[in-house]
Amino acid sequence: MQLDIRKQLSLLLAFMLLFSAVIMGRPETVWAGQGPIQKWNKVSSQSLSSIAYGNGIYVAITSGSNPKLVTSTDLVNWTEQNIANLTKPFNVVKFINGTFVVGTNYSDPITQTGATFLFSNNGTNWDARTVSQPPQFSITSVVYGNNTYVASSYFGEITTSTNGVNWTPPVRIVDRLSEVKFINGYFVAVGYKEKNKTMPEMGGNDSISTSTNGASWTTTMLQAVNGGPGLSTVASNGNNVIGASFTSVYRFSASDLNNISNQTIQDFNNNFFIKKLVYANTDGGTYIIVGTGGKIITSADTNNWTDESISDATSDFMDVIEAENTAVAVGTIGVYKRVPQVVNATINPGTGSFDKNTANQADVTTTVTLNGNTLSGIANGGTTLTLDTDYTVSGSTVTIKKEYLARQSIGTTTLTFSFSGGADQTLSITVSDTTPQNSAINPVTANFDKNAANQVDVTTTVTLNGNTLSGIVNGGTALTLDTDYTVSGSTVTIKKEYLARQSIGTTTLTFSFSGGADQTLSITVSDTTSTSSGSATSTTPEITNNVDVLVNGKVENAGTAATSKRNGQTVTTIVVDQKKLDDKLAAEEKGAVITIPVAAKSDVFIGELNGQMVKNMEGKQAVVEIKTDKAAYTLPAQQINIDAVSDKIGKSVSLQDIKVQIEIAAPTADKVKVVEDAAEKGTFTLVVPSVEFTVKAIYGEKTVEVSAFNAYVHRTIAIPDGVDPNKITTGIVVEPDGSVRHVPTKIVVIDGKYYATINSLTNSTYSVVWHPLAFSDVANHWAKGAVNDMGSRMVIEGTGGGQFSPDRDITRAEFAAIIVRGLGLKLDNGAPPFSDVKATDWYSGAVNTAYAYKLIAGFEDGTFRPNDNITREQAMVVLSKAMKVTGLKDKLSVPSAVAVLRPFGDAAEVSPWAQSSVADSVQAGIVSGRSDAKLVPTDFMTRAEVATMIQKLLQKSGLI
Repeated sequence: MQLDIRKQLSLLLAFMLLFSAVIMGRPETVWAGQGPIQKWNKVSSQSLSSIAYGNGIYVAITSGSNPKLVTSTDLVNWTEQNIANLTKPFNVVKFINGTFVVGTNYSDPITQTGATFLFSNNGTNWDARTVSQPPQFSITSVVYGNNTYVASSYFGEITTSTNGVNWTPPVRIVDRLSEVKFINGYFVAVGYKEKNKTMPEMGGNDSISTSTNGASWTTTMLQAVNGGPGLSTVASNGNNVIGASFTSVYRFSASDLNNISNQTIQDFNNNFFIKKLVYANTDGGTYIIVGTGGKIITSADTNNWTDESISDATSDFMDVIEAENTAVAVGTIGVYKRVPQVVNATINPGTGSFDKNTANQADVTTTVTLNGNTLSGIANGGTTLTLDTDYTVSGSTVTIKKEYLARQSIGTTTLTFSFSGGADQTLSITVSDTTPQNSAINPVTANFDKNAANQVDVTTTVTLNGNTLSGIVNGGTALTLDTDYTVSGSTVTIKKEYLARQSIGTTTLTFSFSGGADQTLSITVSDTTSTSSGSATSTTPEITNNVDVLVNGKVENAGTAATSKRNGQTVTTIVVDQKKLDDKLAAEEKGAVITIPVAAKSDVFIGELNGQMVKNMEGKQAVVEIKTDKAAYTLPAQQINIDAVSDKIGKSVSLQDIKVQIEIAAPTADKVKVVEDAAEKGTFTLVVPSVEFTVKAIYGEKTVEVSAFNAYVHRTIAIPDGVDPNKITTGIVVEPDGSVRHVPTKIVVIDGKYYATINSLTNSTYSVVWHPLAFSDVANHWAKGAVNDMGSRMVIEGTGGGQFSPDRDITRAEFAAIIVRGLGLKLDNGAPPFSDVKATDWYSGAVNTAYAYKLIAGFEDGTFRPNDNITREQAMVVLSKAMKVTGLKDKLSVPSAVAVLRPFGDAAEVSPWAQSSVADSVQAGIVSGRSDAKLVPTDFMTRAEVATMIQKLLQKSGLI
């Protein structure tokens, strides 16, 4: 056997000498570009014959008669790996199935012992696998697919394994095999079959063999162009399969590898001998061929080839691989790395349309072709869209959400897609609105005096905007045309005879139209008729019983309205009738909504209940809503906590005697000045006038203010027409001392009108502001959108000079401050609860607040360790507690922590005290791990990760 092998080797050497002599006399091929293009940088002179890359490591085999196994992380510095008890030479190395595999030579079964294969996941620690009946001569290639390892040998043999340990006896399928790859579900092996069994040195036919299981093979014979020793290498881009012999290249369709048909692409003649071929995703996808004499040729389409050879090279390339988003070529010439050529990403289509009409609203999608890049973000002018809120990415499809588009102005919205490399791309969306336009009336208020001497009709001008007037209603009663009102052209006249029949107070007439929103005309009805001769006109606040209250949208005449003055402001108070409300509630299911609409023009609006009504509403889990044309306050009755209020006023006082007032007010002049000064200092812009929300209970001279709640309470502030909703960043609270804090806010559309929904655990004066912020050092960072969003919302701060330092670790004190700001919590400046936190420390208030809300607990020794960096699992414990505050935790299902964390390879590293919290954070979608398989719970949290997690916490909780 030993002599037979040596004889075959001698014959092969003789053939190759003869082949070289024949080829050298052939004419040279002309390359595209008429000369080499320098696209490769030499990074090392290390002589290598085979190389693989994976897990951040390069593993290679040195050239020469005594090959060594070497490793490197940078291609510059190489370390030899000593493999004990191995006397077989190394021949080839591959990275497959997440591990490195080395195949060895086996030319002398008498003197050479040791492993046939070596396996390692780090290039340092190797597991030897010895095959009892190894393939002849040498392992030329190893590949993994369909849960099977397949190895080829120089003498045309195939051996397979399902575990890398137990290998099948080798089966010879052709006479030579150079390489095997796994392509589109098929193993594809290339080599050649001898023409003359008695004279193998005379060459044969190129061969390509395919199999789905590695055991049964179909071989197709190709006529060798130069009578050479067969195909030496193969690669595929998924559409085509390219096979190369020493000097020729073939193309095959990859769609049906059971039926091979070929097309010769190019005969490179005597230019060089091809050694290896690879398809790399660099430059949008490129085939790369390397060979003797430093030759490198590339092609994107396999028809046009570009010469990228190393100038004046006398040594050879032996192998080429894809690595680190580019390609690496090695040989006796050294180690070369290709300089990636940036290829622009594309989007298709580049235009779209969106109709703001609610009935026609639909997401806009486009397909992104990345060409080796990654999508960095999408911006509209200077404003970055938020992933998963404004748009989503699924595979190559980017979806611009209809909710985002509904907030854009009519016209063209140009969205700029930025990528990790190459030029930006734009998606131009034509925004229209086929919604019927609202009609308008002017004026919308009027006065009517029932004094017979002063009675006059009330008129208003109607602008129809394409609609028609359907009718006019007072509460549930329709007015009669030509009796109660007349229409002449654009003028509507409410007749004095009709108005004289109305009660003193405010008569609200609703104008309905064929399309668009209703419009209201509020008429203040008074009566200056003297009640006795010579008496003065009454100045007592006028009261009317004609006030509607809605219970689950059903109108009930259940209130009286009074107008008065307070500190120079007009106050409208609506007192709800207890019996009527109780009767109405009794007929409703739990969760009823009691709406007190206020149409009057006042500075202050008060909805007044009594303590017993609130108690009854608590039992029905009812919600009370005060609604004006500028703002609305939605308050679950349970949040008033009337029992706690009663304790403060006195248990002996009947609940029925306690007034509960829910108030929406324009702030007084001195408060407005504080807000305006804060805006000037804080470089933010007030978008709408500030609004103050209060709840208080009154008994006699005693007043108890309800200023804090145990769940987020919603307030909405109307955005005036003409204000761009895209230029609203967040809601804020300006404290009496001028300090500013963020409160979670989102912009919503209700009945075609924009509102800012402010979510807070306290009552205060709220402002809606524009505060755009973009940190310069996150322009190309993966967390750019979250960082800039949280910065604009005043949740996070930079590190100076317009920078954020996204990859810097964050301390426990910094994290406490950010979570408190993110949740919009009012700072507690009391005595610190930890021995290592002083009242003078900048973070004292944040730590106190986080402790008060049970977000943090500190350590057993009574310390907080504020300046220690916070670990990821420590941060996730705080996030889990924050989810209780926002109500998000109540929405989670209850699988075991073990089940939630099972997909992560390092789940066992999570500390027992943190397991349930880490599971909560993962299940809620706030944390997804630093990779698909790693949580790294004991690593420190970075500033970018914190910004992203706080944003997700608020988004998943529905607060922003």
